[in-house]
Amino acid sequence: MALRLRNYASLWWTNLCAKRAKNGKRKIISWAKKKYKLKNRFLPPSYIQDNYSQLHRLVQGSMSIKEYTREFEKLLIKCGLQEPKD
Repeated sequence: MALRLRNYASLWWTNLCAKRAKNGKRKIISWAKKKYKLKNRFLPPSYIQDNYSQLHRLVQGSMSIKEYTREFEKLLIKCGLQEPKD
């Protein structure tokens, strides 16, 4: 999977890699570690809880079924949940 950062995120990542090299630390090569570093830097500590709250409060209202389903699935992904297969 390719990761392409833009603007500030790209500058931040380049700087992080340079600092690690300067301090004799190994390059970050695993996707899990990259994702961890990016989440720690760019997501607020309440991110998961905020998404759980949005999921709990989600109502269809004036959304179409397609829009509602898409929003529901988006929030499931953000919360790290999966719908049961049955």
